Amino acid sequence: ILQKGKFLGVNVSVVDLTGLRALQNQLEEKNHQLSVKVNRQDDELKVTTSLHEGLLQGADFLIITTDLNGVITSANRKLEDLLEYNHDAILGQKIESLFHKQCLSGLSSIALSSYKYYTKDHFDALVYPLKHQARIEGEFTFQHKNGDPIELQLVISIIKNAENNAFGYLFIADDIRAQKALKFDLELVQSAIYNSEDILLWLDAQGNICNSNPYARTALEYSEYELQHLNITDLLLFDSNLPWQEQIALLKSTSFTIEKNITRRNGQDIPCLIALAKLDIDGEAFSFLSAKNISDRLEKENILEEALNVAAQANQSKDQFLANMGHELRTPLNEVNGSLQLMQLTDLSDTQIGYLSQAKSSVRALTQSIDDVLDCGEIIRNKLSLN
Repeated sequence: ILQKGKFLGVNVSVVDLTGLRALQNQLEEKNHQLSVKVNRQDDELKVTTSLHEGLLQGADFLIITTDLNGVITSANRKLEDLLEYNHDAILGQKIESLFHKQCLSGLSSIALSSYKYYTKDHFDALVYPLKHQARIEGEFTFQHKNGDPIELQLVISIIKNAENNAFGYLFIADDIRAQKALKFDLELVQSAIYNSEDILLWLDAQGNICNSNPYARTALEYSEYELQHLNITDLLLFDSNLPWQEQIALLKSTSFTIEKNITRRNGQDIPCLIALAKLDIDGEAFSFLSAKNISDRLEKENILEEALNVAAQANQSKDQFLANMGHELRTPLNEVNGSLQLMQLTDLSDTQIGYLSQAKSSVRALTQSIDDVLDCGEIIRNKLSLN
């Protein structure tokens, strides 16, 4: 303290800063905690973003997002795989450009008929049902880059933020061409099984009947339930007394064919041509048995065999007749030839000698003809001897 330039003394003030220091330390601690939390959340956000990006790009179906006006904001790699559009080139384009024109042309009429809502805007008509339902599902036709139509199973839903406000649309499309082709093939197989006129049975490893076609149930006179409680040994009589599983194990090939009788419910046997194939389904052993009724074929074979026997008997009778007739004709011809030779030893006029010579020539020709006929019979019987 100074007064008129003279030092009088010192005024000392003491302030307690302990509370202020504590508050400053608390503030620094909270700032540190906040910084750690922000860094952690940033790392979690990066991981989540990376995970979402991985899921998006690794998905085996097409994923497209748009804003509320239908402008494409993102798409995964399936866009190039399915439609061959470049990812960067398609961003910012209207999603209607990916749909086939014929698919879009009917959307307005659907919105009008279903919701009494009319609009000329294709995208508006496409997403309008989301005002009445959580998502849209159905088959839509997209357009490949080369112009070809591609049918995809499409699911459309709204994208909302944390405040539950819509800010875009999510399009998930799956290629169903392989599924439709498989479904078509399955329908063909089912139709063939259902309309087959062969007995078709599916057996497990023990020979129990797992399934059958309608014709099998009709032919064997069992219901589907009854057949599923039978073993194949109840219908087929096998030469071996071994269990079915052991008999199958002895087969060297995966399939074989055999003719056997299948027994109906009434005990009547049906002659069948049976084809059996071994199957491996998910590591489990099954068998497929196909039995074709060959009653008509056997009947025709019996008729043919009887006809062949009759023909063989007729042929044998013919050969016997020719042989007998040959001998019967040779005997008088030999007598005539001998008489002509004796006559030749007598005194004859020139005219008689001429007649005799002609008669002997005729006898020789007739004898040769008979020999030829008999040789034909020997040829048929594979008994001809060459001298």
